Amino acid sequence: MSGFESRLKLSERGLLRSHLLSMNYRVFLLSGKPLPPISGSVTPKQRCSNGSRTVERTRFSSSMWCMRGHAFPIILGRLLIKTLVNRQRSMVGAVGGAAIGGGLALGTLALAFDPNMPAGASAIILFLGATIVSAFLGLSYRLGVWRGGIFLNEETGELGLGLTQHTDIWWLPADSVLGVTMTRADVQRSDGLSRTWSVEIARQNEVPISLLETSEEESAQEALDALVSVGLWAKKDSREEPTTTYTDGSLRFGVHRGGALQRSIFLFGVSLAVIGTVFFLQMQHYIVFGLFFAPVIGLIGWILLTMTCVKRFGHEELAFKHGAWGHRIAWGRLSWGSREVQGASPKWRLKVHGLRGACLELIGNDGILLMGSGATTRSRLSVQELSNLPQQFAKGPLASESPSPPPQA
Repeated sequence: MSGFESRLKLSERGLLRSHLLSMNYRVFLLSGKPLPPISGSVTPKQRCSNGSRTVERTRFSSSMWCMRGHAFPIILGRLLIKTLVNRQRSMVGAVGGAAIGGGLALGTLALAFDPNMPAGASAIILFLGATIVSAFLGLSYRLGVWRGGIFLNEETGELGLGLTQHTDIWWLPADSVLGVTMTRADVQRSDGLSRTWSVEIARQNEVPISLLETSEEESAQEALDALVSVGLWAKKDSREEPTTTYTDGSLRFGVHRGGALQRSIFLFGVSLAVIGTVFFLQMQHYIVFGLFFAPVIGLIGWILLTMTCVKRFGHEELAFKHGAWGHRIAWGRLSWGSREVQGASPKWRLKVHGLRGACLELIGNDGILLMGSGATTRSRLSVQELSNLPQQFAKGPLASESPSPPPQA
């Protein structure tokens, strides 16, 4: 079994009640008050398993929810959320980031409260230490929180795609999902033809969602088979999609607040910019560090700060004219990153990632335009709104297939 397949284990058999009792998981009413220990019998609906741990999928008549990080189903009222692909987290990275942050915090306090340290220098050290410790702790949290995953609402048939945390789930209506499929993208670049394979969730009259992209067809086929084996359904209609025509025009948009990793990047930018600038200005006292390292550290910090400010206050522009698509980033009167690709009827796809959020790709004849990176369900430009951007230019539907029925619970 490949590494990708091992991450796609479906919970199939076991007992929820025994786990709730033995592992003392707390179940809350919607009001937030804890329920008494579960007693009596439960009504099984469907069984699932997750490796060595097993749970039983059940339905409760009272309005309550049971949240799980990895192996337990989510129950809301009479709705059962079935986990098809488990969430993931990076505990090694989280522990490492927390350890570095803790060590820096201890070092900062030791230096700042040194009796021989002047008051002004202590204040600067505390400020620098607080920013860089906050950056590492914030990154540690982002790495350690449960993210990603694919879920199925067995009552409504909605398909949920987990993004940056357990509350960041993008729910797709049941009648919009055609199934999973594998597509090929050919892009003519300056160094030759670039061919990639993408495992996607095809949707009715909407942009497909790319779950995996690889240059190897066999790897993409294995991933597709693994997704089908855990409960997703394959796209049954293999007809060619009709050509969509587009009207000339331009569109402004921006992720703004709530983007993935926005706060962590900002904190790292502040800490590195301040450290690099301070040591560069104190070059006469720290010749080697101030001359060789401080400028690089400061430059990286200011670049990260600029990125977060542009993402928060700037916007992106997408334009289509005479068969060419153009994209650029603008902030006030400044603009940069202008790119143009040819393609009267390009291919669109929305790529989702548990840590980086979502982004929209336009695949033209001679290149790929990337836009809206970092979008989540909580961002100003939500992931759903980002996926609807191509419809602002389209004269007709992006696809015309009839949706395949979801699997029976």
